[in-house]
Amino acid sequence: MKRVVSRDAHKSHWLLVQAHRIGADQQVASAWQIYPDDVNIENARQPIDVLRAFVTVYGVPLKVADTKALFVDSESFPIDAGVMVDWTGAPEDFFVSFARTANSAAGILRVGVAYCIDLRKYRAALRKRHLPEPLLNEPAQAWQYGPVVTSLYHAIKQYGASPITKDIPGDTDPQQLSPDARALILAVYKAYAHFSGVQLSNMTHTPNTPWSEIWQSYGKNAVIPNNIIQQHYRTLAARPQHARAV
Repeated sequence: MKRVVSRDAHKSHWLLVQAHRIGADQQVASAWQIYPDDVNIENARQPIDVLRAFVTVYGVPLKVADTKALFVDSESFPIDAGVMVDWTGAPEDFFVSFARTANSAAGILRVGVAYCIDLRKYRAALRKRHLPEPLLNEPAQAWQYGPVVTSLYHAIKQYGASPITKDIPGDTDPQQLSPDARALILAVYKAYAHFSGVQLSNMTHTPNTPWSEIWQSYGKNAVIPNNIIQQHYRTLAARPQHARAV
């Protein structure tokens, strides 16, 4: 485990490498970038604690024999017990790790440090680190029913509550965006496209969202600073489970 320090404190992280010993050699099995503002490692005393905290954020349950959990510590079984490690239900893009050690003389099979990582979720967290620039060249404002980008509002207001059927004047060609930017926009669309306008508006009015903080502090049509939006979503993304809020 190694500390990687960056001039940008937001990009400083721990590099956790997991290796298996094979004879006199060590074979690297995985390497994870762990950011303290995404993964709480304050109480970690050794690398295995850091790995456990990392799995708590990005892991999905797996099963070792009759034990189902996000992280399964080492367990011993009779060598002929036919113990299976099962990660049925894992997402399409995943990484699974576990170790098996057999002691024939003692008739014991040891299986442990088993976990399964949702790689899509992990990669999405890494992409945040490489999007330091805002995606919009115009600030959002706190209007009555939620955040509004003024120029976008005026470009599409004629549609009212109806679907937008034509290209938006002045819109950026998606091909001019970076792959990370396109991936982020698509992820947001997939997460929120099924909500109605009223539902989305209600989400923005949740206490402690950027809209609610600015509305309460500065009133109607005040600018919502990018740093407040950024910090809100960093905090939200660090939670293993959370209610959606815009």
